[in-house]
Amino acid sequence: MSPFPGRLFLLACIVGLSVLSARPASFVLTLVEIEELANDHVGDKWSHVARVDGWELDVHNSIDLASAEAYHIECTSRESDPFYPDSGSRTLRMTEADMIAAADSGGFTIDVIVREGHGEYAGNQAVWRYHFALR
Repeated sequence: MSPFPGRLFLLACIVGLSVLSARPASFVLTLVEIEELANDHVGDKWSHVARVDGWELDVHNSIDLASAEAYHIECTSRESDPFYPDSGSRTLRMTEADMIAAADSGGFTIDVIVREGHGEYAGNQAVWRYHFALR
């Protein structure tokens, strides 16, 4: 019996595992909720937008993400003041490794700070937390 069949089997297993680990990962990203954490006289009517590489994502909606170099998740909160609408935005760049880590913990959050720019309460801030589930 030749010593090579065992080695060939081992080589086939190693190659097979490396092919499996090289497969692109896929994820489902859901915007679960947008929570007001603080609001020190900044405003009482708001609009919120979450975008993944330009695609808008509404609360309770999901988007399928394939393996990519990186995704950009942008969250924007805007006060609905007709004269001086204050807004804040934050963009998170997520690589596949970041997504794997976030999926292992069930998701992630992005905090957006909006600063009042005018009037008696100028400088005060509101903070909004965007909750995302990732599986």
